[in-house]
Amino acid sequence: MDDYNSVSLNKTDSYVRRALMEVYGEECFYTGQPINFDTLHIDHIIPLSLKRKPDQLRIYLRELGLPDDFNLDSPYNLVPCKNRV
Repeated sequence: MDDYNSVSLNKTDSYVRRALMEVYGEECFYTGQPINFDTLHIDHIIPLSLKRKPDQLRIYLRELGLPDDFNLDSPYNLVPCKNRV
């Protein structure tokens, strides 16, 4: 079984950003369009805002088959995307 809490990544770290970009083929996770490193945005699939709603987060994680202590900053929850400003 995967250890979803073994690593917590800093999404502002340039090495993390480059690695995520390469893993996803330099494409936006949501649109599949090419992304540029300078305008790259790193998104949490499961939003960090759910940390403020622990009951909702626990229900959501269980629906996804993830452990209650799933680390939202793990590489399993970070994806590259275009900035949606």
